[in-house]
Amino acid sequence: MTQASHHRSDVQVLRAIAVIAVIAYHAGLPVRSGFLGVDVFLVISGYVICATLLRESSRTGSISIPKFYVRRVRRLFLPLLTMLTVSMLLFWMFGPFIAHRSVVKQAFSALGFFANFHYFSLAGGYFDPEKSASYFLHAWSLSLEEQFYLVFPLVIALIVVLSRRSTARARNRNVLIGVVALAASSLAFSWWLIASFPVQQVFTQSDSPFIDRIRIDAESFAFFSPLTRAWQFLVGAACAVGSARAWQLKNHRVLVWFELALFALLVALLVIDGSASTSFFAPSRVAVTVVTGLLIYVGFDGFEVFSAIGDRSYSLYLWHFPLLSFASLKFDASVTSRTVAVMVSIVCAELSYRFIETRSLAIDIEHFLKRVRVALVVSVAVFVLIAMIGVFGFAQTVANVVLQRKLVATPTAPWDTPSDRCATNGDGFTYNCNNGEALDSQLILIGDSHARGLAFGFGAAADSLQLSWSADTGAGCTFARFAVGRQFDFCDAWVEATLQRALALKPKLVVIFQCYRVGAGCPQPQMNAAERNEYVAGVALIISELNASGISVLQVLDTPAVSPEQASPSLLLNNPRVPIQRGAAQTNAEVARLLGVIAQLSNGRYQIEEITTGLCDADTCRYVDDKNKPLWLDTDHLSPFGVVDRTESLRSAIEKALAQAVSP
Repeated sequence: MTQASHHRSDVQVLRAIAVIAVIAYHAGLPVRSGFLGVDVFLVISGYVICATLLRESSRTGSISIPKFYVRRVRRLFLPLLTMLTVSMLLFWMFGPFIAHRSVVKQAFSALGFFANFHYFSLAGGYFDPEKSASYFLHAWSLSLEEQFYLVFPLVIALIVVLSRRSTARARNRNVLIGVVALAASSLAFSWWLIASFPVQQVFTQSDSPFIDRIRIDAESFAFFSPLTRAWQFLVGAACAVGSARAWQLKNHRVLVWFELALFALLVALLVIDGSASTSFFAPSRVAVTVVTGLLIYVGFDGFEVFSAIGDRSYSLYLWHFPLLSFASLKFDASVTSRTVAVMVSIVCAELSYRFIETRSLAIDIEHFLKRVRVALVVSVAVFVLIAMIGVFGFAQTVANVVLQRKLVATPTAPWDTPSDRCATNGDGFTYNCNNGEALDSQLILIGDSHARGLAFGFGAAADSLQLSWSADTGAGCTFARFAVGRQFDFCDAWVEATLQRALALKPKLVVIFQCYRVGAGCPQPQMNAAERNEYVAGVALIISELNASGISVLQVLDTPAVSPEQASPSLLLNNPRVPIQRGAAQTNAEVARLLGVIAQLSNGRYQIEEITTGLCDADTCRYVDDKNKPLWLDTDHLSPFGVVDRTESLRSAIEKALAQAVSP
């Protein structure tokens, strides 16, 4: 590390570690806490920005806020704009029509640097499995940093102005006092927020006001908010104030071992720590922040091989996530697909670094806006034009002209959501819901998010049979009794509470509709025999308890996992049928066979029925209905139109089960 230069190779090494950890985590490699790399980036950003401002203050006696903002635009804007534009083009050609408008909203939130609030406003948190459709989710941290950049220089500039008659040492002391005070305030606010609004089962409408969402899911707000993340940024800023190093370890050998110990600790925290890091005040998050600050303050030598990666860390961070999302969407989540996506992202990052980032930074700050204003205007215009393709559905229109079909409609619910009451489970991404009004429900629907989507079709079927109904659903949970630790603790609690409610109400029929899963993740089209047996055994235990209390059970067999990305311009585009994922048909058939054995021994108290007849055959499923409206929301959830399409089949299955349940 060269102290005379503003470019610190050790900081670039830290950037490299952070971006490698993040990419490895997103690529599904066994880096269990790779997302903590973002915490490293926040500390580095605080250091770099504060050091830049203090150098300017020392050199000129003041801080130019306009020039600072121009430097940020020069550094960040054009590479980000390029990534978003290319990614949108990629999704318009190869992505499902159903996601186009969502992609546009995400792109604008990323370009406008409010992606963190956009994703917080959606259901679920950062670790929500359904966030796989959030193609620019990684932009939340860029937005967070830009929000710091908007405010922090004003604070430093104010302190510098107030200290203009002081010595440089006194000025730095005042800056340090201000930084520490702000960091303490941020940390105190974070602690108060999470302590005051612990995760609880509070039912709320899905369109709840922003403040209500904060109260209900303070942990997610703390994860995304600049108010609660500021202390990490300010740890880096405090290191910049002390970069003159009033103290240093004098013994070189001790210093080297100290640096190596800190560096090893940082790597260990990124690699070893597990799911506890998802908690905002997890010890690992605090430790990573502090250790990164110490490494920046003390400095270290070596590991030069990582410095080049650190130089390209911004471009690597920009490109890896949308390409990984695209690979998962278009192909599968296999190791091969992820590896290819990472390799392509490295190529794109290198091109972006060489031809956009480096050239942009080479332009003098005084002449930057004059020299690139045309490029900026043209780039923004191209971005807006491409975004309009998604908004107005030009890709769908072109595809339908080719096939001489009508335009595929945007999948909106054909009814208003009645009494939608949902509660988060406290893990940041799953939730429980209770629908229906009947306290004396004659029909109860139970299951995971698959049942959640089916609930209103179930209600329509119950209404047509003139039976009262309710639905108890737990996203990410299986209504089965598994060994402890085989699914989330809150899922086990949900199973028990839901079962006890059903036993107390004694309905005429309990209907189960859920993904075939053991543990987390759905769909699981590649379940092995042991997992299938474990799932069926867990369901059998629930069925036996319900049957023992005189309650009949109907299990509606799950829909197969499909590939709705086939309905895209690249594949003739608006294909009316989509293929079933590899292994899904076999998994469903084997589970159905095992459940059928239980049904045969239940004396009519447990029955299984298929409602996908007419929707799917052995290899494919219909993608659109007779009015060309999409039947699938994603790979394993029916859209509202799909639910309508299956409601009559569901009603017939319920009616048949009720008739057999009361037969001698």
